[in-house]
Amino acid sequence: MVLRRGRWSTAASIVVALVVVASSVAEPPAPEREMQEALRAQGLPIGLLPRGVRGFKIDGEGRFEALLASACNAQFENEVHYDANVTGTLSYGRIASVSGISAQELFLWFPVKGIHVDLPSSGIVYFDVGVVFKRFSLSLFQTPPECRANPPEAGGTPAAAVDGVHPSLLLSGVPPGHPRSRLQI
Repeated sequence: MVLRRGRWSTAASIVVALVVVASSVAEPPAPEREMQEALRAQGLPIGLLPRGVRGFKIDGEGRFEALLASACNAQFENEVHYDANVTGTLSYGRIASVSGISAQELFLWFPVKGIHVDLPSSGIVYFDVGVVFKRFSLSLFQTPPECRANPPEAGGTPAAAVDGVHPSLLLSGVPPGHPRSRLQI
């Protein structure tokens, strides 16, 4: 089959366009890629933090800071909230001193204080929420989740449930972040 000059340039244009699209889809932005490499190097799944990391710093002690475009929520077995700034300390198989992640159980939000994987072969990821360890399947964290923006005015932030909430309001159905959910002293 002989391609004429016009058809050859059209075919070449299509191939170039496909290569450009494929390379842009396959490769996450540099900060997100750095974050994923840091998690992988410590034996952790890359889906512990969501897509859309805009900035990532880690020091020699493993202390890191991940910056997101905005606070957001992702759905695993339960809803998980990420603040716009997530920090912690990476070591093999764990993230300690976590700040900026909360997990929902029933209608209550709990701050995640640490995350660990016993053995990658165990297939279990544990979230330390202070009073208990919440177990999740490792398979849920194989790819970074899509995270939907959740502004405080929509009642989508758990920050109020973490500190300064009157217990009766937690059970009343008043969403975290709602003005009535703050304890007035």
